[in-house]
Amino acid sequence: MATSLGGPIKRIKTFFFVDLEGLRLAIPVISKVKVPSPPFEQATLANIAATKSSQLPFYQTVFQLYNNAPGAKAATNVLNNGGCTDFTGTMGFGMPGGPPCALQFNSAVNSRFNEWLVTVRVDQNIGNYDRAFIHFRTDHGLQATWTDQINALFNVTSRSPSMKVNSMRRTRLTAAR
Repeated sequence: MATSLGGPIKRIKTFFFVDLEGLRLAIPVISKVKVPSPPFEQATLANIAATKSSQLPFYQTVFQLYNNAPGAKAATNVLNNGGCTDFTGTMGFGMPGGPPCALQFNSAVNSRFNEWLVTVRVDQNIGNYDRAFIHFRTDHGLQATWTDQINALFNVTSRSPSMKVNSMRRTRLTAAR
């Protein structure tokens, strides 16, 4: 979106110009995402329930976030040995060829941002050789700083405000005779 308008305010003396520009953009963020496997989740939840049951709701919520991630249903085992060799503490894990600890899927989520700019300028003819103007510019928007592949709740955005005012008066002197 863009528009501009300009013209005289007072004939031959004062002029104005206003420009407005807006932009919306969605940038795809593509990456490989690893999530816990269902057997790993079950073993972890069973272990937490048996040892620290007060923490069980937290782990259930975290695993639910992983399971509902866009693309998580298509996750596959990509571990070379097929098992979880570095996790001990739950039955059946830690043995090559055992159930996988993690699954992986390709994720493509959009990172969105928008920006709008406003520029205003007023020019004044003071005399035959004197000119003055004032120029105001503002830039506002929301940019994606981090796009989370698991849940948009964890996305990070930042505002980008910027303002600038310029004014200038130029005078041309005539040579003395």
